[in-house]
Amino acid sequence: MSLEPFSPSIQKLINEYATEYDRYRLDEVVVAAIAPVMRRMVLKWDPLEDPALFLSTFRSWRRALKINEEEPPDTQIDMYGSKTTVTRPIQLYVQGFDPVSQTRSNLYFREKSMTPFESLLWDIWLPKVRTSINNDWLPDSPQSAVRLYEVWSSFLPPFIHDNLLDQLILPKIQKAVMDWNARYAKVSLQAIVFPWLPHVGLRFEDVMGDVRRKVKNLLRSWIVDQPIPADLAAWKDIFDLAEWDAMLLKYVVPKLGATLRNDFRVNPRDQKMEFLQRVLAWSNIIRPTIFSQILETEFFPKWLDVLHIWLIQPRVSFEEVAQWYSFWKETFPEDVRSLPGVNRGFTRGLQLMNKAIEFGPDAPTKLAKPDFRGELSEPNSPARARNDEKLARPSARTYEITFRSIVEEYAASHNLLFIPTGKAHERSRMPLFRVSRTADGKKGLLVYILDDAVWAPKGDEINPEAAEFKAISLEDMVSRSS
Repeated sequence: MSLEPFSPSIQKLINEYATEYDRYRLDEVVVAAIAPVMRRMVLKWDPLEDPALFLSTFRSWRRALKINEEEPPDTQIDMYGSKTTVTRPIQLYVQGFDPVSQTRSNLYFREKSMTPFESLLWDIWLPKVRTSINNDWLPDSPQSAVRLYEVWSSFLPPFIHDNLLDQLILPKIQKAVMDWNARYAKVSLQAIVFPWLPHVGLRFEDVMGDVRRKVKNLLRSWIVDQPIPADLAAWKDIFDLAEWDAMLLKYVVPKLGATLRNDFRVNPRDQKMEFLQRVLAWSNIIRPTIFSQILETEFFPKWLDVLHIWLIQPRVSFEEVAQWYSFWKETFPEDVRSLPGVNRGFTRGLQLMNKAIEFGPDAPTKLAKPDFRGELSEPNSPARARNDEKLARPSARTYEITFRSIVEEYAASHNLLFIPTGKAHERSRMPLFRVSRTADGKKGLLVYILDDAVWAPKGDEINPEAAEFKAISLEDMVSRSS
């Protein structure tokens, strides 16, 4: 039996002379005739290996089986943000002889939600695809299923398209995400999820919830001597900006600050760079203002102390000091060197060198040891003035300005970190943050934000999480955090 559809001339005759009921019944007869043959044809078809093999055949039959003209489908915006078609039930009326009234009347009414051609897809195409996806496809290698979806998605009726996504593809992806373990996985989480993002829209929201939890767990268990988790930067656009910053502040920044403070040493005779390089690897992932603060509070105080010790030596070689200074400036990538905190640190070093040259032989007794952290916290320091000027300038960032973002910016302008604690105040149930000068978040002031105000403990209670809080000004927040 040939599977070629009707010729255009035969189709035209059928359309001209057949009643609507006849056309519908003819579609059913034709589908019943070709279904066994098509079932045998797709028996050996591998949809994942050759997804487009029978697309032209089904497309030809779809055109041929439009003998029964239907009303145009309604179009609406579905919950996933894209247009979809809603097929109306078919209402068929046939002029016939009514034996009761002995007159011709509309005797036949039928409501049907699936056309004969849709039945052909549902009974033959979908079972074959279902078997392949359930038995042969692994979400770790998504390309074959992505190609299958791309080939057929625009051709399929909406309810079959939805069944393919919601019942076959997405459940397997979600299980793969839930089972994914960074320690044992052979592929990255990105490899499982990203190929589907252009196709599934908000349908992926449940999956993305699991993805976000996996990424958070990945960072929670990360330790400094490990490489940055694979493809981490690619997830930045998946998270809300505030959520991304909060996650890094909670799980990564304290670890980077601790390794600079406890493990890294500035030693001109035998400089080990490993710990600093581990920190610098995060420069493109952590927000620049936060990364700048890490270096300003944890690296430069150490660096300036060593520079001071060198400059007060009786036989100091300023040429060697200048070479050492240049070495350190070249160590930092250009985008890191341009950060305000890094620039301030090197500028302070240059000022120290110039002062030592000015003092000459009296440098060992006159050159004061720098207190970089103290200088930054002084209300009238030049560094503070530059920060306040920067805060006053309009921001070029495009994310929504909220009161929390204003508080974070104000804290950053005074060289303070705004770190999530992962806890909530017992009475207000608002999330608690620690405003601290150190990246470990062990010191500083515990606060929460409510009704466009910063709330802090009234005193130095033993259990501040359960203490009575009061609204304070941003200036008080800074002074109590320093």
